[in-house]
Order: sequence, then structure tokens, then C-alpha cells
Amino acid sequence: MCKYRDALNSFGQATDIDPEFNEAWYNKGIALMNLGKNLEAIRAFDKVLKINPHDRRAHDQRDLAQKKIMESCSISQTFPKNQTKLIKCDNTSNLCNFNKVKKIFSLLPDAFEHLFEDIKPFLDVFEALATR
Repeated sequence: MCKYRDALNSFGQATDIDPEFNEAWYNKGIALMNLGKNLEAIRAFDKVLKINPHDRRAHDQRDLAQKKIMESCSISQTFPKNQTKLIKCDNTSNLCNFNKVKKIFSLLPDAFEHLFEDIKPFLDVFEALATR
């Protein structure tokens, strides 16, 4: 973990010096993912994609960070696989369709209040994506 924190600090310094340094943003995202800071990693990959919208690596890593967040929220255990596709974001526009979120909530069991703590990180992702 210490090496990822050191790397994160180095890439943070690099992006402070040159906010358009695409590779530093990408590597910062990788370090954040390795530290379990997936929401922050998504933001770093978004910076990469703002600089270079066609960066396939950043798209893939951003998708992976979203997947890790969803898994940590037990989303994949709550819904069958075909229903988890409802929450996928459109990476070309980086906008989430909140109707999809409503659909997810309509699929939740009656014991929603017991699931809220597991779903809270997932909701934080949607809030962050909506405020970009």
C-alpha cells in the first residue's frame, strides 16, 4: 500500500504542475484503484478522457472502477446479471440516466432500509457523475 501512496503523491504533483499530463492522470487513477479509492479513480480517468476522449485504457479502467464500486455495494448479489446492465453509464457522454436508477430501486426488495448502507457507495457514484 505504501508504494501506491507514494505513487499517488508523485502523480498528484505531476498533475499539479501540468494539468494536461494525460499519462499522470491515468497512473493516478491506477494508484487510486489499488488503494481502494475507486470513486476518486473514476474522477482521474474522467480527466484522462477529457484530455483524450479516445483513450481506450482509461475507458476500460473507468469501467473497472465502476464495477468494483458496484461489487462493493453488493449490487451484483442484489440483482441478476441481466439487470445489473441497467446501471451502466454511457462512457461517451459520461451521463447517467437516472431513470435507470429509478428502475433499480423498483427492483429492490421490501427490505430496502436494510440494504441502504450497502447501496450508499453506489449512490455516491451517481451523485458524483451527475455533478460533473
